[in-house]
Order: sequence, then structure tokens, then C-alpha cells
Amino acid sequence: MSVVMAAPAIGIQLPESMLPAATQNTAIVLEAPKTGFISVENYAEKAAKDADIDPIKFKKLISCESVWKEDAAGDNGTSFGILQFKDPTFELFNKKYKFERRDIMNPQHQIDLAVLMISDGYIYHWKNCGKKIGWIPTAK
Repeated sequence: MSVVMAAPAIGIQLPESMLPAATQNTAIVLEAPKTGFISVENYAEKAAKDADIDPIKFKKLISCESVWKEDAAGDNGTSFGILQFKDPTFELFNKKYKFERRDIMNPQHQIDLAVLMISDGYIYHWKNCGKKIGWIPTAK
């Protein structure tokens, strides 16, 4: 007789002889974590609040840049992720803020970097969407 353990969707089966005596003939239940994972949108809102920038404008900026598509690629394939960072800008500001081993395609890494940049006055790196959402004044 075999007992299905781990994720049944992947069909891992172990013979009873490999199970500790206490678990033989006993169903094994895997539980989900007790705390939920934070969504990217909730992460962005929290990061904006923590950086003392307007979370509504910050989320509008992300919507404008990528419609929250984590794999978005714009500017003829030179801008990436939810905040459409270009590699040189991402690397430059990671060094400036002393971040190590950051991934340009990781939305949390982009959010962490962007909120620091914006709170330090670098909103102009998102000039088109910044103007569209009213974060950057337009010339009259």
C-alpha cells in the first residue's frame, strides 16, 4: 500500500515502509500558512505610506506605467516591470541606496527603489505618467 504525501497534484507517493510508525495508516494534512501573502498592490500602498508619499498617486503611477503587469516591457524592450525601469537607472539607484542583489523584474524591488527615488525628488524618471496623473506639473 502507498500513501500520498505532499502535494497530490504532483503525485508524490511514499511506501508505508518509509513513513514513521506514527504516521502509517494516518492521513497527513498539509495546512496553508496562517498569514496571507501581501499582494503587490498592497505592498505598493504600504511602501508608499512608509516613505511618506501619496499611496493613491503611487498606485496610479504603476497603473499608468504597466497596468500592474509584472512582466511588462516598454520603450522597445528597454524598460521593464511594473514601474518600467531601464537597466542603467535601476542599477544606478540601487547603488545610490546601497541595495544589493536586486532583480529588475521583482515588483517588490522596483517598489522599494521607486518610493525612495520619489521621496527624494526623482519623480521625473517617470515624467510621462507623472504628468498624466498630476504628480508632475505640466508647463502652461
